[in-house]
Amino acid sequence: MMTRWRSCVISPGPWPEPRVAYRPVADGRRGRAAAGLAALAGIELDGAQRMVLEAACDWRGGRWSASTVGIVVPRRNLKSLCVRIRELSGLLLFGERLAIHSAHEWRTVSEQFRETLELIESSPLKRYVRKGGVRYTGGEECITFVNGARLRFMNRSKESARSFGADFIALDEAHAVTLEQAQALIPVLSDHPNSQVWWLAHGPTPGAWQLAALRNRALSADPGRLCWLEWSADPAVDDLEDEEVWRRVNPAEAAGRLTVERMREERATLGAAGFAAERLAAAPWPSELAGAWQVFSEQDWAAMTGGGRPTA
Repeated sequence: MMTRWRSCVISPGPWPEPRVAYRPVADGRRGRAAAGLAALAGIELDGAQRMVLEAACDWRGGRWSASTVGIVVPRRNLKSLCVRIRELSGLLLFGERLAIHSAHEWRTVSEQFRETLELIESSPLKRYVRKGGVRYTGGEECITFVNGARLRFMNRSKESARSFGADFIALDEAHAVTLEQAQALIPVLSDHPNSQVWWLAHGPTPGAWQLAALRNRALSADPGRLCWLEWSADPAVDDLEDEEVWRRVNPAEAAGRLTVERMREERATLGAAGFAAERLAAAPWPSELAGAWQVFSEQDWAAMTGGGRPTA
């Protein structure tokens, strides 16, 4: 698939670019500010991480150039750190008051809370946390800063955050987001004009209908205020046993955090299909049109409507 960039200024560096990409026109000043906050926390971002922040944090006409951001990249590459820096930058630099980090499983939420807290407490950022402002209670994890801004961590459900109003939402494990969960969470941003939502996934799964719809929008003629960055192999074109393909799909390899030797071990353990899904983001995307036949068969639909296929 073609990578489509508009006015994209990317930090120089020898890392693999996303195979499928779209971003609106804007500048990267806020992305660079976020990289500066990471440096204050003692984190030197690699080129791919900086590019994600510059693309996703572009600002135009007094608002985010992308109100929706989708990031698809195999596991343990860059998603967790990038969204952590984005959440902290929003609350400490960009005037946001409430950020919500959500995930499908509580174990993921709990781990992200722990890692965020460790980043803060081991760096000068700890001075910006309100005294007594860390809540550890299961299901109520929250970090409150001296400026009153809050970062909340919650498990997704069909009732998640219905009484909240937030400036930023992270949908971790976005391949598992259901329509009911999206209906509960996305309207949380409605009365915040400069809000933003990030969808983060390691790749497609058979049930990733909401994520697939967002990807289809990125590939359409008019993606709107969307930023989409996808590192993946294309099974129709790429040799999934080619180690150069592995490198191209995993920017952490160029940064030295992931080795080809380790990927070989994963290939031997996971098998071809498992390795393609988990390390190459190359599992099949669900077809919205194919999903129409989960309720009615094509034959039953034709009998009821006199022919014709449902439209996606």
